[in-house]
Amino acid sequence: MSISEKIKTIVQNEKRVYDAGKKAQYDAFWDSYQLGGARTDYANAFACPNDQMTWTAENFKPKYDIIIEKSGLQCFYLWEHTDPIDLGGILASQGVRLDTSKATSLHNFMKYGYGICGRLPIIDCSFAGANTTAMFYGCKISGIEKLVVTEKTVFTDMFTYCYNLCDLVIEGKICTGGLNLKHSTKLSADSIKNVVEALSDTATGLSVTLPMAAQATFAAKYGQSAWNSLIDTKRNWTIAFA
Repeated sequence: MSISEKIKTIVQNEKRVYDAGKKAQYDAFWDSYQLGGARTDYANAFACPNDQMTWTAENFKPKYDIIIEKSGLQCFYLWEHTDPIDLGGILASQGVRLDTSKATSLHNFMKYGYGICGRLPIIDCSFAGANTTAMFYGCKISGIEKLVVTEKTVFTDMFTYCYNLCDLVIEGKICTGGLNLKHSTKLSADSIKNVVEALSDTATGLSVTLPMAAQATFAAKYGQSAWNSLIDTKRNWTIAFA
């Protein structure tokens, strides 16, 4: 074996040793942090309470599905000290699921998530009851694959300062007031249609706030008469614009 071949072999071996050590470190951390995939309580699990505790695209690499069957309170709270992170994209690239369908609380779930961008997977509020306030407050997300709600879901501050939100699909009926989308000026016509259609047909005395451009956005795709027809189906609601 020539000297150059020996050097090449040494370099390759060093890389293998380094990679093996790096994987062992990764496995040790996530096996412990996610209890080998058995963790179900994710309250404050990935919160960043100060700029010394920051999750980034480099270190947020969960090994197991994030299945929240207890509390998801402030799970991704205060992701404001980091460069933009495509949370949904990372979960997809890691091959792991975020399952909130049995979470008992999603209060402040991603509040102050100024570093969270991209499109989120399905967020299911079915078990969270009224513990859903300020879920996406401040996030830079562009969309949510689907937001599953119930008659108890509370929308107060859910989308405050979500300026980049374009695509929103709501499954279930909106039966409580407080939904304010005034900051989401980029909402698509289909998203606006979906939100209005999701408003309860029987609730009374409630209001929803849409961005000022909502009517024009919808009419540009479907026509003004279609907008009037859509609103006519929800005369039991006060639909405001801001």
